[in-house]
Amino acid sequence: MSLPFVPTYHCAQTTDTVVIDGSLSESCWASAQAETLVAASSGTRTRPRTIVRACWNDTHLYIAFQCDDDDVWGSYDSHDDPIYDEEVVEVFISPERLARYVEIEISPRGVTFDAAIHSPDLDRRTMQTDLAWECVGMKARIQCNTVVHTTPPKDRDDHGPPGVWTAELAIPFASLGLTKPPVPGSEWRINFYRIDRGLRSSYQAWSPTLRRPADYHVPERFGILRFEDAHTVALHARRWSAAKARAWYRRQPWLVGCNFVPSGASNQLEMWQAATFDPETIDRELGWAASLGMNVVRVYLHDLAWQQDPSGLRIRMARYLTLAARHGIRTIFVLFDDCWNPDPKPGRQADPIPGVHNSRWLQSPGRAIVNDPREWDRLQSYVHDILGVFGQDRRILMWDLYNEPGNEGQAERSLPLLRKAFEWARAANPTQPLTAGVWFDHEILNQFQLAHSDIITFHNYKDAATLEQQIKDLHQCGRPLVCTEWMARPESAIPTHLSVFRRHRVGCLSWGLVSGKSQTIYPWGSPAGGPEPAVWFHDLLHPDGTPYSPAEVMILRQETNRPVSP
Repeated sequence: MSLPFVPTYHCAQTTDTVVIDGSLSESCWASAQAETLVAASSGTRTRPRTIVRACWNDTHLYIAFQCDDDDVWGSYDSHDDPIYDEEVVEVFISPERLARYVEIEISPRGVTFDAAIHSPDLDRRTMQTDLAWECVGMKARIQCNTVVHTTPPKDRDDHGPPGVWTAELAIPFASLGLTKPPVPGSEWRINFYRIDRGLRSSYQAWSPTLRRPADYHVPERFGILRFEDAHTVALHARRWSAAKARAWYRRQPWLVGCNFVPSGASNQLEMWQAATFDPETIDRELGWAASLGMNVVRVYLHDLAWQQDPSGLRIRMARYLTLAARHGIRTIFVLFDDCWNPDPKPGRQADPIPGVHNSRWLQSPGRAIVNDPREWDRLQSYVHDILGVFGQDRRILMWDLYNEPGNEGQAERSLPLLRKAFEWARAANPTQPLTAGVWFDHEILNQFQLAHSDIITFHNYKDAATLEQQIKDLHQCGRPLVCTEWMARPESAIPTHLSVFRRHRVGCLSWGLVSGKSQTIYPWGSPAGGPEPAVWFHDLLHPDGTPYSPAEVMILRQETNRPVSP
């Protein structure tokens, strides 16, 4: 998995007339996504504070910087002077290919610099800079509420006074060589930078370049600039801040559980349809889960169960939640899924194929519907209904909107529905966090999932060393981590992995609880008719509740009964 990921800026379309004067007085700036720059080499918080915002209309990209500064200075006074050797804010923009981008800078004295960059190898050593390029028609202004000195502070006895300077830029799309402006949904690559040369220098970036010494010409680390309408940006603004997510996670116990389907159900429809909904088995098996020390389970819904019987599904979900809460178990509900059989049908489900792992598990809504947006109105209604009814229910831990998007060969064809799932869920505005777990090395899908999830969730069926590394990588997102799928014996197992999760206080939900009709004791790709494997792939308990491995159960109970540092 290629990490670390780069951030996404959701750039709102504006109808304001933006006057470029450095005041940032238009309403579009108040509503624009505000991003604080971080240390370019490490991604950690840094000083002095720099906030960047952006918006757009049919003709221009607008960018604003707000810079706290203990000592403002600059000596250059002519366009294209080397202001990058002093104090400056910068934006690097790549509308089409990373190998070509433009560099635009402005100093606190209002001096601008622009250049076109060709980096065919994405390597600074072979980078070509066209200093003759001009951003024709660009407007740029600054305002500063303190003294702007003309010499650096190391050459002066008087320092400060501290203040704030703002820079406002209007960049014509035509100046970037575009024949037509972007439209909502267009994506470019971009990065925002600042150099503050006070008594100590500070090199800052929006998407950290992770180079030492600091280097801004790292196009593969440019973030994503996504042009959106104002409504879509407003929905995205409901994403929890990292601070809110961390505060929420501190209030939770160490989250340990499993992916749960009752042993009498071969798939989601058999669990939730009225004819086969089995509260007695659910109650009994969730009681066993609680006895193992589990406090959370992940449960799959299905859009067809809602489509054929919306009120009935809601009633059964409420009944299920009552049973789970009785055992001290909270639930992560999954709404969509790209795994296994692509053509789900309601009604009686076919019997499992003996010996075959998850032989009757169903995609939701299924490949044909995922790839046909004309069918999505009912999916939107499904999401709005379920989250509208249960979006404030404390028995629900979080909403996992889409399991393994892109599976079964779909790849990024699943991205449009994944994107809509987040928009629909944000519109419903639940009090629980939203997520969609990263699960394979697909840069586009992973970038989206990490940029839109409140809590970072992931799947890992590899060895303990790989798990450790993934946890380390994902911690760079600055948000709590929950592994929503793991345990595939013998490589991924309780004796080797549970202590890793505990040490890092990462939530973990293994696959399966009771061996049953899902037949996940068999490995992926198991042939039909094979005997029960000597080593179970998933699941913890036999149908009568006795453990497959008493040693595993003992470890699970011991680890979950020990206090965990917050």
